[in-house]
Amino acid sequence: MKRTTLRSSFVFSTLFLAMSGAVHAELVPLVPMTAGNQPVMRAGPKGEPPTAILKRAPTDAISKAIALEATRGSTKFMVALDEQAQRTAGATTLAPTYLLRSQLDGGFARRGFWLSEANNVTWHADPYVELVVDKQSIDDGSFEEQLAHELGHVLLRRLVPQLPNGLSRAAHSSLAITDYPTAFDEGFAIHFQALARQLTVNTQLKALDKGQPFKPFLPYWQSNLDRSLRLRGMRDNLFIHQQLPQNLKVGDATSLFDLTHFKNAQQMLSSEGVIATLFHHLLLQPGDTQVQLSDRYKSLLTSLRTLNSQKLQPSTPIFMTFLNAHVQRVPAARTFWLTTVVNLTYGATINDSVIGEMTALSALGQEGRTEEFSAALKASRAALTALTTQAIANPQRLSAGLGPELWVAFKRRDGGVLTVNLNTAEKTNLTLVLGLEPLDVDLVLTDRQTRGPYSSVDNFATRRNLSAHQRKRIDDANKLALSLDGYPRE
Repeated sequence: MKRTTLRSSFVFSTLFLAMSGAVHAELVPLVPMTAGNQPVMRAGPKGEPPTAILKRAPTDAISKAIALEATRGSTKFMVALDEQAQRTAGATTLAPTYLLRSQLDGGFARRGFWLSEANNVTWHADPYVELVVDKQSIDDGSFEEQLAHELGHVLLRRLVPQLPNGLSRAAHSSLAITDYPTAFDEGFAIHFQALARQLTVNTQLKALDKGQPFKPFLPYWQSNLDRSLRLRGMRDNLFIHQQLPQNLKVGDATSLFDLTHFKNAQQMLSSEGVIATLFHHLLLQPGDTQVQLSDRYKSLLTSLRTLNSQKLQPSTPIFMTFLNAHVQRVPAARTFWLTTVVNLTYGATINDSVIGEMTALSALGQEGRTEEFSAALKASRAALTALTTQAIANPQRLSAGLGPELWVAFKRRDGGVLTVNLNTAEKTNLTLVLGLEPLDVDLVLTDRQTRGPYSSVDNFATRRNLSAHQRKRIDDANKLALSLDGYPRE
């Protein structure tokens, strides 16, 4: 009996190691080859723009620190997950996870590079991460968190290389509204930052996650504000709310949430903050063991891979397409996944029966009007339960409340293009891009909120009583938008 137990334990451990990638997974840091002080460049084999030829990084203090990071915390988990993604995508030869130690600012997920090894220069079509790495970023845990985010992008590029680019040209951020593909790509990556904080062994990152220590002035710097808000926003489901206007030059991507007003369904699914929130609450559960996390993410990768065989367009609600694929493939997850999504969005993607009453309900709650709040809460809970029942019975219903993607585009004087979705645009874009007066903008927003999304560009023109000249301008802008390819982002 004892021998059987030991053998079973050995077999289980071997299977777990193989699944998690711990046997083969490797994080390889790279640096550019240089001639003098300049990187050596070469065009790709199929005419790709010239890129720096890379080589393995020297075994210096930073490389040693990276190697140590790869043995623990979320970095170990993500590198193993990257190997599993390659297996899921059908790779017959597994590549390491490549990390370019960049001299540039910021982090990027890229694809395709030349690698010089043993006097041979070969082309690698693999996705990889380009990231600035120094002692401070490793010590304070920002390297671990950034790498987890960028490897989220790498996973999608391995599994869904056919993921389309969206039509929005707006700068993306957790606070912005862009489009379905951009929000899905970025939101998926953002949720790994929460995973990094859950798995980290870094004491400084753990302290930061608990709000300690406080450093004067730094919380107001843009990158620190965004980093803090995206974590808190995921956990507290803040991103479903509309944002309050500010006297700042940041357009509609403001950092103050109005807890009494809510985004519409299309805005939610075009918000990387909302998508990150959905992934966060679906995948990270209290009391998770390493085995449970590995199993859950392995299943996630398999469902993501199914997207690559579907005809995805910039107008496809990518998250809902993925959700339907997952609950169909994993029936045991159906109730939990669908209930979670309906609860977090208050059923807005099905219809506005609950979200339409949320402004009044949330105001009553914040004002402390107990009896009125309790009465309204009972009705809202019943309505939300009804929506959840509909979704569980027919997951396709989850997209019933989405209006069409109505993109219009305008050429800029510098030759660029501005794009606006009439069903998701907020004040800044409606004012600056469409050229509407402030009063007209308020009428558009009120009309869309009370009567629902516009069904067509012509419906928008009719409901807004546009003149013949304005109708032609909008029609021409819609034709231009339909002629555009998706907007590539790095």
